[in-house]
Amino acid sequence: MKNKVNIYIILNIVLIAMLMFGCTRRDLEMRPDNGYLKINLHWKQSSVPGVTTYYFYNSRGGEPIVAEGTSSGFEGWLPAETYHVIISNKEMSGASYQVNGSHENDIILAGEVFHRAGPGYIGSVERVFGTGLEEIEVPRSEIPVVVDAYPQSYTRYITFILQSDALDNVSALSVDVDGIIYSVKAFSGEAASMETAVVRAEASRKDGEKDFSTTVSVFGFIDKNEVTADVTFSGGETVTTLPSDITDDLAALPEEGGMVIVPLKFPDGGEFNLTMVVRPWSWGGSGGAVIE
Repeated sequence: MKNKVNIYIILNIVLIAMLMFGCTRRDLEMRPDNGYLKINLHWKQSSVPGVTTYYFYNSRGGEPIVAEGTSSGFEGWLPAETYHVIISNKEMSGASYQVNGSHENDIILAGEVFHRAGPGYIGSVERVFGTGLEEIEVPRSEIPVVVDAYPQSYTRYITFILQSDALDNVSALSVDVDGIIYSVKAFSGEAASMETAVVRAEASRKDGEKDFSTTVSVFGFIDKNEVTADVTFSGGETVTTLPSDITDDLAALPEEGGMVIVPLKFPDGGEFNLTMVVRPWSWGGSGGAVIE
């Protein structure tokens, strides 16, 4: 009796294996030139994008295969090929993805805004994540190719603070910083060109606080960085400060960010200090990991 039970179990195992093999074989017959890819995403922060977009560029270039996934990753059938993969997110603010025909040329652009000072200004760019995977081979096989990816933040935050004892009778304050990166490579987050823009930060007093403060998010700094401020006093007069060069101060900051004291002077000779805090890449729901 025991031998019959064992034979029954073995026959069932063989039957299940044959069914699974048959399903896999049918999958391959239906997709004769395809393979299966699974990408697992690993985040360093709890606040992550809900939807991710994947751009699969094959070895011949041209238009990518575009697919969507979740914050956990992507899995699905693809034509058997070797791919360069760009991983981005759909929910970015103040920026847009631009497909340019190869993983090396796709970029993310900051959105241009127009102020009374004229064109060339960009707004704050937030929640821009991405990373790239090189030469991921997807063979014709029923065995999934499994890859791990570590999206990083492509932006960092800057907070400006004007302390109440630094300047009297101020009713409004706006701060301009030039030498701001205008576009980044979607694959790596590096500056896509030497073209720069100006970002404007409109400061205000929060309820119950005496200091003026504001926070903006940018791709980073490049070239020459100067700060100017429009200071509006209680009487209604607005005065623009002379440019203050902070290029060397920003270059000296470590990756984790830090504080820069920006000395600003009025044309008539008055002056005051503005505090500029550059946040680390991991601040504000941003990632700081790299591909392993």
